[in-house]
Amino acid sequence: MVSCVHLLGLRSGGLFVSGPGPDASSSPHQTPGSRDPLDVSYKPRIDTNPQRYAQNVWLTDTMQKVRRDSGTPGTAHWGIFYGTQNEFVDFQVHYHDPGKGTDNLSITVCNFVQNAPSRFVISSNIQVYREAYVPVGRTVTSTARTYYGSPGSYPDILIPAIDPYFGQTTNAWPIRVAPGENQSAWVDVLIPPLAPPGYYLASVTVKIGQKTLARMPVVIAVWQWPSSGHMPSTATLFSTSASGWNTACVQFYGSYAACGAYPGAHGSQDQAATNSVVDRATLMLDHRLSAANPIYPPYTTTFSGLETNYGPLFDGTAGTMLKGARLTTAAYAPTNPAAFATQWAAEWKKQGWTGTLFDYSCDEPPNGCTWSSINTNAPLLHSAIPPLPALVTTDIDTATKNGVAESIDIMAPVINYLDPQGRASQRPSYAAWLARRTNPPRQLWTYQSCMSAGTCVNGTIGSGETYPNYDIDGVPAANRAMEWMSFRNGVSGELYFDLDYAWKPGNDPWTQPYFFGGWGDGTLVYPGTSPYIGSGVKHPIFLPSIRLKHIRDGMQDYEYLTVLSNSGQGKFVSAQINQWIQNSYTFETTGAGLQAARRALGGAMHKLTYPPKPRAAGRN
Repeated sequence: MVSCVHLLGLRSGGLFVSGPGPDASSSPHQTPGSRDPLDVSYKPRIDTNPQRYAQNVWLTDTMQKVRRDSGTPGTAHWGIFYGTQNEFVDFQVHYHDPGKGTDNLSITVCNFVQNAPSRFVISSNIQVYREAYVPVGRTVTSTARTYYGSPGSYPDILIPAIDPYFGQTTNAWPIRVAPGENQSAWVDVLIPPLAPPGYYLASVTVKIGQKTLARMPVVIAVWQWPSSGHMPSTATLFSTSASGWNTACVQFYGSYAACGAYPGAHGSQDQAATNSVVDRATLMLDHRLSAANPIYPPYTTTFSGLETNYGPLFDGTAGTMLKGARLTTAAYAPTNPAAFATQWAAEWKKQGWTGTLFDYSCDEPPNGCTWSSINTNAPLLHSAIPPLPALVTTDIDTATKNGVAESIDIMAPVINYLDPQGRASQRPSYAAWLARRTNPPRQLWTYQSCMSAGTCVNGTIGSGETYPNYDIDGVPAANRAMEWMSFRNGVSGELYFDLDYAWKPGNDPWTQPYFFGGWGDGTLVYPGTSPYIGSGVKHPIFLPSIRLKHIRDGMQDYEYLTVLSNSGQGKFVSAQINQWIQNSYTFETTGAGLQAARRALGGAMHKLTYPPKPRAAGRN
């Protein structure tokens, strides 16, 4: 990452404190009970005179989607953002072309430096992505208030300046901006686990060629995680997402037959598919999601290569930015599911991965299977040692009516059925089913789908449904709200049906990610192919979407809710949730309510280590 010198004085519109401090590995946390490192006296001084900044560049948090083809410049030229140890903190930088077109625009961010009360530098895992745009057509996903409701060029694809996994330089910057259009950057900063709490200062530099147009100050305020620890690398809310085993071959090389060229495959198509699944799963772990469905090839009774290929993902030794992140779920997926449950369970137990494996027994029966097959397969799954849980996407009333409730271990109703619009929440209906002692223990998961958008048919525009969504033209608060709903509704896991549905033969996900009536439905990652990200990229890479970042941020929000609830502040947590959420389909959609609740949660968490000092006697 770019290193910059912070001098006491005015530099192109920013006033900076002196520095920098030591490398990120050399400074311990503050001693609990000492002076609060977020005391206002430690806050860096910055220039807040808007006249000293270029008026066509600005900063925002992530609760906006600035389209390429519309929108006027904002007024914020400096920013303060909040996070904790081992959390990704993100924000956006925007540029508006004044009318003649701009050549060679580049955006960089230098190291984040704390000078007081500790000296510490955040110099790695700072990613500056160029936001690439998807042409949302006239048939938008929905006109409900959880959507923007209009066609246009929406930001979604994120191209890193430097690929964080293989160190490859992309064509993210510099970039040409057409006359009168906008270009945005998304910035991710991973706060190191050992970073002491306090204020960290950096600058965002916007250049046109060699000319510096703006240098804007950014402060990250780091809250202390309880007990001088840090946010866990693996999310405590279970998740699982499907993906095709050969879709990467199709997009990167044109076909499965040509996929032997995938790095490390040595000409083997099966190894190429395996390597692509591992690379995709690694990216997803850095977004606090598990994606090991499928595990390829479809093993039966022998597991040669399983430990080598997938072991690091389960053991927490994969090449993730979040050190120690590991898969929490894996779909049992042999060619004949029920017949090999015993062998799979034994293999998972042998490797120490017990508790991660489940059988996706049926998706939305009777469409995905017959009701009777659920009862037939359950005894075979449960006879394994340890028993494999059977997951079925259905609701308690429907499962009971069809006589399969007792054969289901993980029940996953769509959020529309868990908390239906115009009716009381159905969450209490699951209490008795969950309470019955079983082995494996029962779990309640949930998911959102095209049904949650009010449309599952191409050409049909939704209107009445206002649940969380993962659509490109959905507002950021709706993209991020699902994990808050999961906490509020008392569920322990989330499903999502696909990561790369649009990676089909003959389809370009960059221009046509519209399926099931939704823009981006089933496509949360994009193929990093040379026509789009530069011919210098030799190792194919998976590009995250803005929506994937919002899901990750929601997972991080979930950790705040959990750690405070576990610290005896459940009432406070509920109050903050209720500040912006009324139910699963009624919530504040500008993002201001979400951000206010998150800041309150982070502040309360920080005070567990640095409580306010008592006021002196006799003072008002």
